[in-house]
Amino acid sequence: MQASNLGFVWTSPVGGGASRPRCRGCTLRGRPVHRRAPLRTPNRFWTPRLPTLCVQSTETDTKAEMTPSPAAVAAASSVHQRKTVVVFGASGRTGRQVLQAGVQHWGSRMRFRAVVRDAAALDDTLGALEAAGEPSPPVDVHAVGDYARMDDAAVAAALDGADAVLWVAGARGGVDDGFSPETIDYRALQRVVQVANRQAPRPDGMPAANRLPLQVPQESAALVDFAQHGTLAAAAFHPVDDVVMGGRSRSAMEYDAAERAALFTGRVTTDGGGGFCQVRCEATTVVAGGRPDGYGEAPLRASPPNTVWDLGSYDGIVVVVRGDGRRYKVNLRTDDEPELVFQQELTTTMTTGRNAAYETHFLPFDQFVPTRRGQTVYGTGAAFYGLQLDAHHIRSIGLVVSKVEVGGGLSSDFVSGTFALRCRRIGAYRAVPPRLVVLSSAAVTRPLWSAEKRRAYPGIADVPIVQLNPRNILGYKLAGEDALRTEMAAVPERLGVPYAVVRAVGLNDGDDEQFPGAASGALVLQQGDTARGKIQRRALAAVMLSLLEEPAAFCKTFEVLQDPRQVEAGGMAGMRERLREQLRRMPVDVARALSG
Repeated sequence: MQASNLGFVWTSPVGGGASRPRCRGCTLRGRPVHRRAPLRTPNRFWTPRLPTLCVQSTETDTKAEMTPSPAAVAAASSVHQRKTVVVFGASGRTGRQVLQAGVQHWGSRMRFRAVVRDAAALDDTLGALEAAGEPSPPVDVHAVGDYARMDDAAVAAALDGADAVLWVAGARGGVDDGFSPETIDYRALQRVVQVANRQAPRPDGMPAANRLPLQVPQESAALVDFAQHGTLAAAAFHPVDDVVMGGRSRSAMEYDAAERAALFTGRVTTDGGGGFCQVRCEATTVVAGGRPDGYGEAPLRASPPNTVWDLGSYDGIVVVVRGDGRRYKVNLRTDDEPELVFQQELTTTMTTGRNAAYETHFLPFDQFVPTRRGQTVYGTGAAFYGLQLDAHHIRSIGLVVSKVEVGGGLSSDFVSGTFALRCRRIGAYRAVPPRLVVLSSAAVTRPLWSAEKRRAYPGIADVPIVQLNPRNILGYKLAGEDALRTEMAAVPERLGVPYAVVRAVGLNDGDDEQFPGAASGALVLQQGDTARGKIQRRALAAVMLSLLEEPAAFCKTFEVLQDPRQVEAGGMAGMRERLREQLRRMPVDVARALSG
């Protein structure tokens, strides 16, 4: 294999044997002097063959020139610019495919840290990479023993300096609790997610470098952070209820100190011809109230005679809430016209008790609907909407409960009565590539399906894995997913780690007797947990690695399989483009627990 890493060509020595690096310039000028380039390998159990820096020398030289070529220097420095990707479960069948594909196709951009139970389990994989001529496979091996016994400090050490994490660990058969679905698919994953978000100290007591959560303010910025600014932030919202049109609804924005959250509460009724409550915060009011920097990190900009939030560098609005099962709307105003607002809906989960988890709703700017007096403003020609949201010019933001849906129709689930929406944060976010990609399984929600849904999907609800569900593996995989999603809102002052959950459908390399034949064909992504089919581990590995560079995968959960009726053409580039197209059509998760 011809590969270039630090400017070397790999050649075979006379008489065969292992390949070794040879400088391209050696055969042109003088006799080469080879020196090993030092490479720092902390906690490394396997040290790959190191490429050699060739230093040119001639008989007339009094000493060898120790300066490598500019190309070699540039390539060497790029090694330190690679993303560090931590792979949990790297010695498993899928994990080995991830390492092989990663080194071969992503090695110039990523270096890999393999977290395994036993370092010897990777000897064959790493040896095969070296024999194939892969120069200095960027793999550090961390043997941690039993995953069930990893404490926060051990996980922090494994994640120290990580740019991204791939979780491909899985339970084993048998009755050993150290490898059970509860231990691996739920407890161990939960610990990794929590440490990745909150960052425990390393065993030496030093804080570990953590680049995994959404960074403030580049990737996430609060417009109003109630957890930080409390009563003052809640007081910046004023009610705009249906009393303005003769209605009898009433609302207020209060502050719940115990929850560190604002409470949008009141009573909404259709009596008197009304049917809505709203609380609104104006950017100008915030500044006029003596808060020139606002109640968060989102940039405020003077736009005389008003002040606006300039969110043009972000992709959408994010709200962290705990609700009552009602549907709410988020209103954005960008214009002086009082009847013109951009709206998007969010439906909350019914929760009770102070220990209930908060949920994170991501609302992309391009999905806000322009409305005037409650009716959609449609466009003409190719433009579906008549107006586009200008994220550089957000004058106000509001929370609404209403009998009217976005677009003007009556809400089918609206009921008059009291309501309560707790809100910890209203902010802006950027859709960045996932930094924590978790391998899960199709069918994880199917044991929870209602009888009606089971009847609607008879060939899907009763597949063997659902019928057998050994050791409740589906339930624990779903619990692991839920730990990932709910951790997004676990730290009140900021958002968590951007993620993607990949539910593999029928992992099959031709070794499943009940489902004969290896998977083949083009990749297909779905949502809803109704997919049936199969996928090869090699294809799955390419998907998971691709997601680390794909913003369209931001905080999404989906199933992946291969369709034998379609051909995957165009090589790796073609696969990644089709992956991107399918991801763009998928909605972002509501980051909350699905298991109830």
